[in-house]
Amino acid sequence: MDASGPGTGGGPFFLQCVEALGDPVLALSADGSVRCLNEAATEMPTRYGNGHRTPEAWWEAMLRQPPPEGLEAWIREVGARGRPDRRKHVRVPDPGRRVEMTWDVTAFPAGTGPDLPGALLVVRDRTPDLVLLDSLRRERDFSRRLLQAAGALVVVLDRSARIVQFNRVCEEVTGYREEEVRGQSLPDLLLTPEERAGVLEVIADLGHGNFPNQHENDWVTRTGERRRIQWTNTVVQGPDGEVLYVVGTGFDVTEQRRREAELRHRVVHDPLTGLANRVLLEELLRLAFHRAERNPAYFYGLMFLDLDGFKDINDRRGHSFGDLVLKAVADRLRRGVRRTDTVVRYGGDEFVVLLEPVSGEGDLPMLADRVLRVLREPMEIEGVSLVLTASIGVVMGGRGESSPGDLLARADRAMYQSKRSGKSRSSFLPRPSTSPNQAE
Repeated sequence: MDASGPGTGGGPFFLQCVEALGDPVLALSADGSVRCLNEAATEMPTRYGNGHRTPEAWWEAMLRQPPPEGLEAWIREVGARGRPDRRKHVRVPDPGRRVEMTWDVTAFPAGTGPDLPGALLVVRDRTPDLVLLDSLRRERDFSRRLLQAAGALVVVLDRSARIVQFNRVCEEVTGYREEEVRGQSLPDLLLTPEERAGVLEVIADLGHGNFPNQHENDWVTRTGERRRIQWTNTVVQGPDGEVLYVVGTGFDVTEQRRREAELRHRVVHDPLTGLANRVLLEELLRLAFHRAERNPAYFYGLMFLDLDGFKDINDRRGHSFGDLVLKAVADRLRRGVRRTDTVVRYGGDEFVVLLEPVSGEGDLPMLADRVLRVLREPMEIEGVSLVLTASIGVVMGGRGESSPGDLLARADRAMYQSKRSGKSRSSFLPRPSTSPNQAE
């Protein structure tokens, strides 16, 4: 800084302090003209394009762009008040370029003359900070627009599982608005009691660095409906790697899971009666077979049932009427067995009941008689009164059976024994005294 002009007293130490400042400092005359600059003030014009002007000329142009009041009047006002003043100003060094500055003006002492010798102007360039803030604001707004435009549910949680952001799709699925849920605990607001602990464990796992992770859970909407959501979760970390936020991106798979469940149901159930079919029977028999192999005290029963005279009904009344009869039989069988038993339509007019568990062979005749009584009750279908009977074969399974298929074949043989014996009855075939896999 050239301190040769009048009014810049204070000695070399003062000048060294002014030069050491990172902010531009200008010494001004009383009329606002530039008397001298420190190094930071000399460098600032090159940052914004000085148009081949000297630093002094660039600052003169900046200072002479009209503020609300004249610069000279402002210097006089500051001097009269006897204390510094601060103003914010926007300057345009070149078309299309804005520079926002804060000016701190301190008037020099008046000395002995009637006029103020001038002022010291300290400039703080706020433009880089504003550019950074604007960039961050734009980035934030872009991220928010992206979050809102996403076709997936996006929810951001803090470390306490409170909702920070809740995008448009989350609003549409749940019926809640973002402003309603922000700051609320997601587990308390949206999770079912039985899934809350599991989801909190997933969130804690993310906090331990295990991300991304995936899971599914239900959200309970404003109306109480459950929606199944498939999530992929990750985190936002701070500079030291600490987890600041959990970000969950999810898709509503409620209808997909419903269709899958319906498909699984159709695969293992009879479409006419809604009973289990052969596929499910084979699986349930296999499971019962293995339970008995692990536990010698576990027994189960199998009841093979064939309607008596159903072919005549079908021939006289037609297949549609026969279908109604089969549906009525299915309802009767559901009523005639225990809640733990499984009724199966095996095919045509044949039904199987898997009896699980049974305490021994003594249970089976009693259960078969119960089914026969239910079936013999008169029924009326489309104005036609019917009394149905059935032939039933019953066997018991336990540890040592050769295979589930062999047990089913024994039940089938027992059923035919009932038919040969006059129908409308049950026959029991006891377990073979020795089976190939019988445990010693």
